[in-house]
Amino acid sequence: MFDELVLRRLSARSFPKLVFIGRMFGMLRALATRLIMVAVASTSFAGTLAAQDRPPAMEPPTDATIQFDTRHISKEGVAELYQMRLYVAAGGMRVRADGGPVPSDRGYMIFDGVNHRAFKVSDTERTYTELPFAGGLFRYDEGMKSVRKGTDMVAGVACTIWEMQGAQKTATKCITNDGVLLRVEGNGPEGHEMMTATLLSRARLTDDIFQPPVGYKKLLPTLKQQP
Repeated sequence: MFDELVLRRLSARSFPKLVFIGRMFGMLRALATRLIMVAVASTSFAGTLAAQDRPPAMEPPTDATIQFDTRHISKEGVAELYQMRLYVAAGGMRVRADGGPVPSDRGYMIFDGVNHRAFKVSDTERTYTELPFAGGLFRYDEGMKSVRKGTDMVAGVACTIWEMQGAQKTATKCITNDGVLLRVEGNGPEGHEMMTATLLSRARLTDDIFQPPVGYKKLLPTLKQQP
């Protein structure tokens, strides 16, 4: 899943005591933070939940493209509205995230759990930066209890509503039976987040979507000592 673990792994484990300079690190932090609520369903809570009381893992058997309208309200009360598009390869091991809270920064992030790497791509500068990535974009949050609350239609697609309750965050999600997230609204340490799908496509995704464009210049990560 996209959660605090993503940022911790990229900053603490991959680059101990180092932080990224400038917009690259800012975009990565913003992306990881904004997608905090795209955590998938939990495993059994204290070993008591039956299998039917867990949402499906966000590992759809087919490729999926989801367009989201997103609203984020920080814990300080600052609101941001923006669109985001996720390209998810079948199985959930490769994900590309376009859009975000910085519209002037034309680019996207690619997370490749198959080859254990991530890319920050800038269309504005025609460059990309490769980062080590351990994988695990989509994983269960073992600390959350899940309860099925009915069904709904989002972007013209049927999904099941799940209420999630954890020690530090709560969320209500609508997920298709095969693991595509269509809506999530929740509260956590970073504030309030709501993502609502406006479009879902099951069209096949080509491999080049999950690779930096040919002809873009590869940059090395710029690092400095953490204060």
